[in-house]
Amino acid sequence: MNRRLWRWNGKQVWADSPPGLWLHELVQWLESVANDAASQRQTPKVEYALRLLICYEESAVEPLINLLPQTKNHWMYWHIIWALGETGDKRALEPLWEIYKNAEDLSSQIEAIYSLSLLKDKRLFEIALSVFNEESINLKKYAVRAFGNSGDQRAVEILLPLLETSNEDMRREVIIALGKLKDQRALQPLITNIPDASLYEKRIIVEALGRIGGAEAISALQMIINADDIPSLTSSQYDRLRCHAVQAIGEISDPAALPALEAALQHRKWGVRRHARRALAKHLAREG
Repeated sequence: MNRRLWRWNGKQVWADSPPGLWLHELVQWLESVANDAASQRQTPKVEYALRLLICYEESAVEPLINLLPQTKNHWMYWHIIWALGETGDKRALEPLWEIYKNAEDLSSQIEAIYSLSLLKDKRLFEIALSVFNEESINLKKYAVRAFGNSGDQRAVEILLPLLETSNEDMRREVIIALGKLKDQRALQPLITNIPDASLYEKRIIVEALGRIGGAEAISALQMIINADDIPSLTSSQYDRLRCHAVQAIGEISDPAALPALEAALQHRKWGVRRHARRALAKHLAREG
């Protein structure tokens, strides 16, 4: 838990202090605002209160779920949906899915699937599959994110064709989701996309390769580190990409990662050597 000092109604509250010291008072205030149809002026304080509440992931879920039927304002309703996703608690999945199914407007659906996409649960695959068939590009985008957090390898075959989509936001979500799924089938399609990708997409592909791991991923990352240049990038942009590639190798739990990092220690670029030292120390600490 993040140890952070918050203020609430003139009191100082540590984020990791026992929730009984302030939770009841905080929930009571949120309930009073939820029942006030003209309380939109309280928006900044509501945002602050919800951020304070979700510091206690487990203690926050039940009060947030109970607030939903009491809330008369769309703006606060959406904030509570967001907060449920931010808790990361699996108990939020069913209430959020019910909100999505019963929503009468697209905005509420988008808020619900966005929050669902933040959870990590196998049940997300079937939910994402249902949402993925909707016409709204925003719903599809968050369905892709949910596929990634589902951990279900069946999503890989659905996601791979989307690497060719012309929608940049969707393509980026697909790359990130494939990295989270850590399936070797995604390696070659991701590597193939590196030359034509934008700088940002190159970076998230590099991160995805580090998540997936394996000898093929390490070889591709080494090629990025050791090549003289990439025509679409400036020298400084390429230097940063090399450093991201070194960091990605450092995340891979594979015997082949060690010699790759040791080789990067001898690179002609000082930044690569510096990142290699850090990545090697992290790798050795993790692998023991």
